[in-house]
Amino acid sequence: MQTINCRIPAGKEILACSVDYADKVRIPSVVCLHGGGPTSRHSTEYLAKALQASGRTVIRFDFSGQGDSTGKMATSSLKKRLLETKAVLAYFGVEEKLSVIGTSMGGYVACTLAKEVPLENLVLFGPAAYTRKAWDAEFGSGFTEIIRKDNSFLDSDLSDLLNHFTGNALFIIGKNDEIIPKQVVELYRRALRHCAHFEEYTIVNCPHPIHRWVLKHPKVRREVEERVLRIISKQTGPAS
Repeated sequence: MQTINCRIPAGKEILACSVDYADKVRIPSVVCLHGGGPTSRHSTEYLAKALQASGRTVIRFDFSGQGDSTGKMATSSLKKRLLETKAVLAYFGVEEKLSVIGTSMGGYVACTLAKEVPLENLVLFGPAAYTRKAWDAEFGSGFTEIIRKDNSFLDSDLSDLLNHFTGNALFIIGKNDEIIPKQVVELYRRALRHCAHFEEYTIVNCPHPIHRWVLKHPKVRREVEERVLRIISKQTGPAS
């Protein structure tokens, strides 16, 4: 097993990427999408290492404007993040049997990917939801104003994005999440009703930055790792 750091072109940006290679497995089958706050590809390293040890090669990368990638956060957008995700997958030749781990904003980006790519598994940590009007708004030019309008997330296209997703889903939320409204949690529960297998795990006392909190609580960390490994090991099939 080894981890290789590289830099990948995506549009006008260069994205910092870490690939955790399992023994004799060159094509990645898992990609991790981080959130939009003070975070980076390193937030899910603990999960990537667990998956790597189980025989799966994992891609972790920084969206433009965050971590070690080029660009500015202000000129990023949800649309740009989807395009960057697709550029990374294309670079590594990932075409099928893909599992996506998405956190916060990255959870929503994972759902937009699910509409275009036949995903096997979705693992969502405190995923966000956004009004359709925010899709291509740059984060520094109108995005914040759009999403801060009262209940703007109710205009989310989650149902449309996940309508044809029939893989497996693991939905992890923090009981003390101060960022994601309860209505958004319900939106995800309804949107994921077509899954072949759905699991929900609520972490008691956990705030929105789930990964940082989990790393400070070893018992919960082991539980999270086991649940992620279990869902990604499942074989997809028609919903019962």
